[in-house]
Amino acid sequence: MEALRVSVRRGEIVEAVHRVHAVAVQDGAVVAEAGDSGLVCLMRSSSKPVQAVPLARARTDRRRCRNDECQYDRRAPRAAYS
Repeated sequence: MEALRVSVRRGEIVEAVHRVHAVAVQDGAVVAEAGDSGLVCLMRSSSKPVQAVPLARARTDRRRCRNDECQYDRRAPRAAYS
C-alpha cells in the first residue's frame, strides 16, 4: 500500500507535504497499514513535548485549579532529582 500523503495549508498555499508510513496494531496484530510497515525512524522533533516535562514540572508559577478557580503556586521549584 502507498504511504498516506498529508498536505499542510495556510489559506490557498501548500506549506508542506508529508508522506506518512503508519501501522495500526490491536492486541498485538497489525489491523491496518499504509506505506512501508517495516520503516524504522527516530522520534527527533516529535519528542519535544516529552523533553519539556521536567522543565514544566520545575516552574515556579505552576497553577493549581479546583472547581474552575486557579491559584498560582509561587513556592520554590522542587529539585529535579530529589
